[in-house]
Amino acid sequence: MKEVQHDLLDRYDRVVHMDWHTALGPTNEVTMVVSERDGRDVDELKRTYGLKNIQTYDPTDVLGDSTNHFYYVRDTHYPDKQLVSALLEFGTFGTSTKSTIREFLTIILENRLYFEGTKDPEARNNIRKEFMAMFYPEDASWRTSVLREGAVAIEHILKAESLWRDS
Repeated sequence: MKEVQHDLLDRYDRVVHMDWHTALGPTNEVTMVVSERDGRDVDELKRTYGLKNIQTYDPTDVLGDSTNHFYYVRDTHYPDKQLVSALLEFGTFGTSTKSTIREFLTIILENRLYFEGTKDPEARNNIRKEFMAMFYPEDASWRTSVLREGAVAIEHILKAESLWRDS
């Protein structure tokens, strides 16, 4: 991925990078998460992109994030290039304390299952079911929301960056 980031910034004057994920954030909604390296605060990002859920994060608090690394590459090697690099997260479990605990527990159990396995087929099936619920729920309303919210986010971001073309 790091080579791709260098290649894109070397080739193009303007790059828009959207890293899509599921699990975190409000259920059935998209949240745009941007490194503080971007330079804009949450209010400015909301005005620019017209999205309800936008967060920034301190890059020293998050290790290994590809969007933050993209800004690092831009800042250190291609300072004259324009870059928007954001994580877009579709929430599944919600944002309550109980939901956060459920997310952590699901990740821990799936990780242990992957590396250590289990002799209990019921436990294996329950962990896998919870893992799928976290990252790809069967709920039709969630899937519809993902398509709707994703399309809106893409359109808003590309329009704000003057890259949207109406057909």
